[in-house]
Amino acid sequence: MKLRSPLALVLSLVALTTVWPAPTPAADNGEVVFNQNCQLCHTPERVRAKHLTKEEWQQVMTKMIGLGCPIRSSKKNQELVLDYLVRTQGPAGAAVAQAQPGAKGAVRVYVVDEESQDVWVLDAATREVIGTAKVGALPHGITPSPDGKSLYVTNMGSNDVTIIDTATLKTMSMRGAGLNPHESAVSSDGRWLYVSNPSSNTVTVHDMTTHSPVAVIPVGRFPHGVELSPDGKRLYVANRDAGDVSVIDTAARQVVTTIPTAPDSHDLAVSPDGKMLYVVSTDADLISFVETAQGRVVKSVKVGRAPYGVVLSPDGAVLWVADTDSQDVEALNGLTGEVIATIPVTGGPRDVALSPDGKQLWTANAEANTVSIIDTTQRKIIATIPVGKHPIHVLVRAR
Repeated sequence: MKLRSPLALVLSLVALTTVWPAPTPAADNGEVVFNQNCQLCHTPERVRAKHLTKEEWQQVMTKMIGLGCPIRSSKKNQELVLDYLVRTQGPAGAAVAQAQPGAKGAVRVYVVDEESQDVWVLDAATREVIGTAKVGALPHGITPSPDGKSLYVTNMGSNDVTIIDTATLKTMSMRGAGLNPHESAVSSDGRWLYVSNPSSNTVTVHDMTTHSPVAVIPVGRFPHGVELSPDGKRLYVANRDAGDVSVIDTAARQVVTTIPTAPDSHDLAVSPDGKMLYVVSTDADLISFVETAQGRVVKSVKVGRAPYGVVLSPDGAVLWVADTDSQDVEALNGLTGEVIATIPVTGGPRDVALSPDGKQLWTANAEANTVSIIDTTQRKIIATIPVGKHPIHVLVRAR
């Protein structure tokens, strides 16, 4: 979604605004004025990603007045439009829009955009963008708290974690991660957040009641993906440069074993019973099937070019893999590794996430700046939606 600069917005508004009609009492007065005078070039969808503050929108209005816009003669209309923009297209408006639509339990989709450095929020049912949240520099991973009230976004460029309140989309920064934090996992009680730090070769443990780091665990070279076992007793860490997986005892907070896998071990998924670990090796174009009890690879499955994200169906029957360079998503049998289906996805899919009912698979397409929705029964794309710049992670959760 390409947005014009504030100056371009100003010039367009000046050109379009010749008469400010009296608003209709039964409607949102600010929306009426905005729609009749501004929306010809700037629909709410086109400016939504800006989410300017009241002060920033006021600066735009001041520029309009300085350029001779007729709105200068009506203080009331200035206030109406300013109020409308702040309510619907400002940080507070994003929270209101996010909180109101849909019934209780509605499903939300969260998309991490690396280059625009934000998280977009979509309504999974309507497929509408209902808000955005600015995060740190070069965001990468995203993990929800177990109660769904918070999201944890790891920021590679600012070496911190952004905590997003899902009800309001307000954010706060949590320091204490290592260098270049990539991925995270949270304990089932929400107390502990585990963050992989590739440039430190560590995993940091954060107490989420105090938002402070409490432990640093050395792991393999360039740790990336992290996954907890279903019982929470083990944390699996995929080490890209080492080509192995570090297994951490979460009670002792130390590595208890290391499992050799394949070069560029990048991402992970764990079966619902905890008996099987699936390890994506991007450079090798492989998925390693690892028996967790014995800590050994029992099967290596060749997939498409440059596999990145992976997710397992709730019953463990189907493993979904995003192949970035071959631009497709593959469905594999969770037991045998047999390829069940291959679905073309334009734009370099980097990550995949399943809806709570397993009926839809969402993909983050980094090069196309889109997300796609795949019907998991029909195994075909049913929609593609523009989002921010360079989306690399996607999360789907019920509110």
